[in-house]
Amino acid sequence: MTSCRLEEVRAALDDRIAIWGGIPSTLLCAGSSSSEDCSRFVDDVLDRYRGQSRLILGVRDMVTADAEWSRFQYITEKVASTDWRAR
Repeated sequence: MTSCRLEEVRAALDDRIAIWGGIPSTLLCAGSSSSEDCSRFVDDVLDRYRGQSRLILGVRDMVTADAEWSRFQYITEKVASTDWRAR
């Protein structure tokens, strides 16, 4: 857990180690964010890091009981349909 943004961590580590995370658990909960916020964030992360290695996309911290399953499904479908080759 860190207050650094994912792009700050990636820049500082210069692709020397793998990063696991990237999706805040609050984006999965209706009380914390909208479905549109979640989709926009995921789309941006996938677009920004396409073609890069050493990123294991996951939910940081913990997933709470009020997480919406549809948001997990969106992330899964989006990752599966993304062309991961460099642009």
